Amino acid sequence: MALNSTMKKLFDSKQYKEALNLFDQNFKISTDSTIDMAIKACTISKDYKRGIRIQQRLS
Repeated sequence: MALNSTMKKLFDSKQYKEALNLFDQNFKISTDSTIDMAIKACTISKDYKRGIRIQQRLS
């Protein structure tokens, strides 16, 4: 749960790159909520390649 709340704080303060770095470091314990925030952060920051990589890791 700490990952979710920390990512939400970073996301809400528009620190998308930091949120994505945290997500990458903790991918193995990610939840649907953190994955959703990571994909949204990729979209907002226009880091589409990173979003595609996240989706590939999930399949």
